[in-house]
Amino acid sequence: MKCFYVLLCIVFFIGCSDDEPISPNPTPPASRNIADYMYSGKAGTEYWIEEKITVIDTNNNTNIRRNDTIAVRINNPNFNHPVLGLCVETFELYPHMDYSMRDTVYYLIKNDAIHVSNAFLHDPDAEIVEMLRAPLQKGTKTMTAGAEAEITDVDVPITTSAGTFSTIVVKGGSKVKITEYLDAEQENEYYFIEKAHFAKVVQKITFIYKYKGKKEVTLREYTLVNIKNAQ
Repeated sequence: MKCFYVLLCIVFFIGCSDDEPISPNPTPPASRNIADYMYSGKAGTEYWIEEKITVIDTNNNTNIRRNDTIAVRINNPNFNHPVLGLCVETFELYPHMDYSMRDTVYYLIKNDAIHVSNAFLHDPDAEIVEMLRAPLQKGTKTMTAGAEAEITDVDVPITTSAGTFSTIVVKGGSKVKITEYLDAEQENEYYFIEKAHFAKVVQKITFIYKYKGKKEVTLREYTLVNIKNAQ
């Protein structure tokens, strides 16, 4: 799972009385410590993520290509990788599939940024992809998942079935000329949260077929739906 998600479901509850409105307790502000946005928990802790991939053609016909669940399981929260150094080692898998088909993914902090890699244990040329960079404030530039991005907002509340969270919002994208007749545009939105890395991700990829005068949109949506703490 290299990327992650739908329109945000931000829920506000406002009470009132005969005198004046009573505001609810606000969502606590998001941490400004980059380390707090690593996956956290004892070995065996699982973060369940709903994955939905939708394809929309030029005529706005919609086809759901995938609707599944991915589990990110912490295998070792303090793994000393021979190439990457100290990491959180995770297994990513579809719960309904054989355990042997899991991917091993490592999360680490390097140069004030969280990175992710699926490097083999002794691969000196391992690819390391940046996900979130400090300082955690509006305007910070980053290269989230390999695309230019920027922190556009902080302390944005978001509610999923896993709970209500205060998020760091990162938006970005890229344009690629695939062939002379085919271009691709990608727009990304990430909603990072403490301990579980992210609450939502939306990736919109638009393929533009110039010789046909048509386009096709692939919408990838990833939503944190459950947290299963290790016993």
